[in-house]
Amino acid sequence: MTPETTQDTVTAYEQFNRHEWRRPALLGGIAAWLVFAGIAFAVAGRNGNLIDETFYEMSPGVSDWNLYRLMRIGRLLGDVRLIGPIAVVLFGVAMYRPHLRRMGLYTFGTFLGGICAGGILKIVLGVPGPPVYGEPQLSGTALPSGHALTATLFWGLLAAVAATYLARRWLPVLVGGWEAAALGVGACQVLMQTHWLSDVVTAWLFGLGWLCLAAVGIWWWEYGRADPGPGEAPGPA
Repeated sequence: MTPETTQDTVTAYEQFNRHEWRRPALLGGIAAWLVFAGIAFAVAGRNGNLIDETFYEMSPGVSDWNLYRLMRIGRLLGDVRLIGPIAVVLFGVAMYRPHLRRMGLYTFGTFLGGICAGGILKIVLGVPGPPVYGEPQLSGTALPSGHALTATLFWGLLAAVAATYLARRWLPVLVGGWEAAALGVGACQVLMQTHWLSDVVTAWLFGLGWLCLAAVGIWWWEYGRADPGPGEAPGPA
């Protein structure tokens, strides 16, 4: 390997890094703003606000029992008691297949980390949910909504994994399915009067921010820390 070849390799790597860091940097900025917006919305709704009260009064709650049962079924798409075991099974399948192990570790770690981070935020804020049958909740915390956060993380990650194996024309379908699941679960929580609107919006923003941060972290782990040795091309570590 001649010095000229080594220098060319390093120069190519530097150009690669300058070009490829634009997208992670953009995602990182978006993530920071989303997390900040989520926390700001959470603080604004800590003692209730006019928007929360308005949506609460407009929601049917248990007045329409058939609609209420339908919404209870719909919010299962974000119930961690159902989604959690499914995620564990998918993670086990990924660990069993060598070519899926790295992706499985990344996606399951992102999902588990996001759920834990949301739980910690919920404990720190300690905001109770809306009144139940006209009586204020005396225990438990509701901000951010666990169901909405779970749906945002799980279906978003599932869509991202599926997009790597399906043709590009399926991308709108995958993104649409993810959005429908996350928005649908959040809407069910508000319409059932089990969460304030601020609980759900905070969960959406926090979940999106967490996914962006995870994308930046994974990219850095794969490419950003990989220093090419003599004659090596840039690529995953």
